[in-house]
Amino acid sequence: MESKVRQKAIKLVVLVFFLSCILPAYGEGLTSISADTPFVIPDNNSNGVISDIDISANASVMSAEVHVDITHSYIGDLIIRLICPTGEEAILQNRTGGNADNINRSYEFSTCNGQEASGTWRLVVSDHADLDVGSFQHWELRLELSSPDINQAPQADAGFDVSVAAGQAGMLNGNASSDPNGDTLLFSWTQTKGPKITLSKHDTAQPTFVAPAFTEDTTLTFNLTVSDGTLSSQPDEVVLTILASSSEWDQVQASSDTPLTIPDANITGVTSTLDFLSSGNIVAGEVMVNIRHTYIGDLQLRLQCPSGTEILLHNRIGGGRDNLFATFALDACQGQSAAGNWRMMVSDHAALDVGILNSWEIRLNLGTQGVWDIDKTSTNTPLSIPDNNSTGVTDEIRVQTTGQVEEVEVQVDLSHTYIGDLQLILRCPNGVETVLHNRS
Repeated sequence: MESKVRQKAIKLVVLVFFLSCILPAYGEGLTSISADTPFVIPDNNSNGVISDIDISANASVMSAEVHVDITHSYIGDLIIRLICPTGEEAILQNRTGGNADNINRSYEFSTCNGQEASGTWRLVVSDHADLDVGSFQHWELRLELSSPDINQAPQADAGFDVSVAAGQAGMLNGNASSDPNGDTLLFSWTQTKGPKITLSKHDTAQPTFVAPAFTEDTTLTFNLTVSDGTLSSQPDEVVLTILASSSEWDQVQASSDTPLTIPDANITGVTSTLDFLSSGNIVAGEVMVNIRHTYIGDLQLRLQCPSGTEILLHNRIGGGRDNLFATFALDACQGQSAAGNWRMMVSDHAALDVGILNSWEIRLNLGTQGVWDIDKTSTNTPLSIPDNNSTGVTDEIRVQTTGQVEEVEVQVDLSHTYIGDLQLILRCPNGVETVLHNRS
């Protein structure tokens, strides 16, 4: 009898030890080691290598730590990023350490705190300079988990910074706020800096406003706090910039359907349409874009004028820089009618980094079509443009009227799928040539 009792006791101890090894204990640590490593780290390649660890635990993260083991002869070349299951990202190492060899260390980060632990945790290691190489040996994910039965404070997320032109409608966006327990959130927005403006529905996730007119660009800040009815979050800040209308331009109009989320690694992207109401022909113009994104080298921006002319504004340049706040000329649309739908198309062509098209704005000087002494149209067009041929195609218009030229304008209508391939040259009767368009 005593022997059977001893055997049962031994079995119970073994079972408890086994369960403690495979199940996460709430309030205690969970450690998981990568199973898909090692990897060779490609030299001078911003995409790098990716290792995933899948976690299954019905609990939220109280604290997190990553231990990384990398063999490399120049660690100042390396960027190490950890991506939480929700898609939020923590940069653990950003090209620091100079010419030191190898990384075998732990990194603590709070980016994922309060979020559900279950899902795919991803570590990305990339090399950003030539010559030195290495390998990603392995990594460990260490989590401290909390019980889902304990109420935890929610997290406020006031969204990306916003820019809106004076007189235009705008919106703040707190939809990314979260609660570890899944409770319904109560929202509270408070302005902390800048001239006071009124938010409609200030106790909702997406309050709206109309931007007042200022003589210069003006910055306002707001804090968002969320509550589950018992506990409140720490405030999160968002910056609102109200853009003053520029006296340089006759007409200024901003997008009204933004902000829009840019889908990740999706070449279709997102399209914002601006219906320009003022009529007249474009004498000069520019477009201003405000994009929040963590890797602008992923992005392509195209603008389509009402006539259908399309301009490639930005084509995957800028590398790992954050955010795109830039102004581009609209030379390709000069002479065309301004009225109608302008379309801004933004697409992301690589995985991991994400962002938002906050706003964009068209600025134009308009004129009316003048009355010309001579107005002639080509008679032997259309003509096919030979591909990759510097000789190209030539068309002539003959003018027989005598007199000195005081002013001349050429209107060109071309159908082509990549206007950056094209060069247009106008040759006058005396042989003088003018380059109208040079692969732009």
